[in-house]
Amino acid sequence: AVVSTQSTGDTKKLYQLFHQCYNEKIAIDDVISFIRNNCGNTENQMDLVDMFSVLDIESQTKEDVKDREIFIKVLESVTKHIKHDVLKERLEYETLERVKLISNSKLFNTKYVRTRTKLFYKQQKFNLLREENEGYN
Repeated sequence: AVVSTQSTGDTKKLYQLFHQCYNEKIAIDDVISFIRNNCGNTENQMDLVDMFSVLDIESQTKEDVKDREIFIKVLESVTKHIKHDVLKERLEYETLERVKLISNSKLFNTKYVRTRTKLFYKQQKFNLLREENEGYN
């Protein structure tokens, strides 16, 4: 329980740090160093990426483009410290393209949809010779 309390406190602090950075009360480098210091274990990384997804959506919906640019700059500088698979799973395609984790968001989306469709609708194979043939005369 202590670990989850610690990581919950870290995500709240990260959220507050981003908003202070948006309001120019602290430097971007302070946010980056906080993230680098707190993304050591997998649980913290998951919590940080969850917070990134919230901040991603918030920064996309804000009218102030400066906030979006700050978010992208911070994310670009910490992507090498966080598992790319987790980021690809939780962040928007446009954001992934901007931080250069994917080359083309439309192509990535197309591949994602095709893979999901292929897995979902995969036909099961039956050996008809081994099946019961009752009722077929």
